[in-house]
Amino acid sequence: MAQPPPIFGRDGPDVAWRPDLDLLHESRLARFLKASGEADLEALQRHAVDDVGWFWGMAADDLQLGWQRRPRQVVDLSNGPEWSKWWIGGAFNYAEAALEPRAERDPTGLSLIWEAEDGETRRLTNAELRDAVDAAASMLAAEGVREGDRVGIFLPMLVETVVAVLALGKLRAIYTPIFSGYGAPAVATRLSDCEATVLITADGFLRRGNVVRLKETADAAVEAAPSVRRVVVVRRLDDRVEVPWTSGRDRWWDPPTATPPPAPSTPPETDPETPYMLIYTSGTTGRPKGAVHVHGGFPVKGAQDLAHCFDLRRGDVLFWFTDLGWMMGPWAISGALLLGASLVLYEGTPDYPGPDRLWALVERHHVTHLGLSPTVIRALMAHGSEPVHADSGQHAGIRVFEAEEQKGLALIRAFLPEQRKKASLGVELPVELFTAAFRDNFEMRYEGVRWDELAAPQRDGLLDLVDVYVGRMRPGHAAVRMDEVRRHLAQTWF
Repeated sequence: MAQPPPIFGRDGPDVAWRPDLDLLHESRLARFLKASGEADLEALQRHAVDDVGWFWGMAADDLQLGWQRRPRQVVDLSNGPEWSKWWIGGAFNYAEAALEPRAERDPTGLSLIWEAEDGETRRLTNAELRDAVDAAASMLAAEGVREGDRVGIFLPMLVETVVAVLALGKLRAIYTPIFSGYGAPAVATRLSDCEATVLITADGFLRRGNVVRLKETADAAVEAAPSVRRVVVVRRLDDRVEVPWTSGRDRWWDPPTATPPPAPSTPPETDPETPYMLIYTSGTTGRPKGAVHVHGGFPVKGAQDLAHCFDLRRGDVLFWFTDLGWMMGPWAISGALLLGASLVLYEGTPDYPGPDRLWALVERHHVTHLGLSPTVIRALMAHGSEPVHADSGQHAGIRVFEAEEQKGLALIRAFLPEQRKKASLGVELPVELFTAAFRDNFEMRYEGVRWDELAAPQRDGLLDLVDVYVGRMRPGHAAVRMDEVRRHLAQTWF
């Protein structure tokens, strides 16, 4: 007999926070529950499991998606769930839906806030973001990018990163997000596997005051990815870095001095099953595996996550500390913009130049929704709770504080209270991430700890770094002091 589906959202002794009744009753989830006609959340979830088409039809209406053409049927399961077809008869381009409604409704409203590690900031209104995306789409179309073409995006979290993502969506091309900390071999593997013809990268960016020469890494990757014929380079550091250049292949992201051909503000009608993103796994358990996502799939689910699970509303400000190459980057971009919220992008590390950097950023940009991975929280825990509590007015506007994994909730509970228990924790990291981001620096930073000593012991493709101070050693696992690991992570990764 089949087991009943799990019911989510139940209260329990281990929850980190409970909303007050006013906040609960005015939430998007409460509004959705009322519109569904169900008596409570458990009844809603049971109905959703029994009739997935009913649920997603209700959800799409609640999200007020900007259809190019409304579907006549939500889902066709006639060939089984593994071959389901969604939004039959409809047309939906997620990039257009993320741009046009908000630009028409509130052209001067805020869409993007970007802060660099050196303090530089940029803000784009809804109309400015739409115009920037149209100009980029026109430029990329002039470079020969067409529907179905694959384009790699190897960028940190810049304004141009979001613009590139949405421009390719408007063109119905497919982008592959690539973690900005990867080395050339990891980048080349992804470019070659998806047969990308164009790579969008930057001259460089900043990490802890140091210049990361991203273009050099991109050039080395392209040498091993023969399908790439064009490299588009964003000016981030400009004259602060000397940029290697290949004439005939490389071009600047900047629009040409001549007036570019106008890009259509409305793309042709897009089948919701049209692919828009090909995102790869980390490759820790073998060759990286690509997952294809479509206009009517992942963006809609991301918007529903943020609406019903995070209560993100029009006018809210979302900041998720992430990279485009991590799934949460594309998730935050499409989800926030589809819901009419503003999105904060940050280039740097969470504790540079001081341990209060992240919290100051939250206060400065009036963040209402903050998302941190457990790894970021561990790095911040090394500084204690003082930076969080230094100013009683800081982060007062945060309504949602989320960790990406269950164990992250315990870390939040341990980190935020004034009298937190001092603890020394281990951390697991993908081998490939160490290979790509840390290997060149590790021996230099840690005398007497050889790379092969750390890379050899693996468990399910992960390095297990354990604090020898508390004796959490297991046979066959390498160990270094966790205070050194945290310091190393803060100096090289974040």
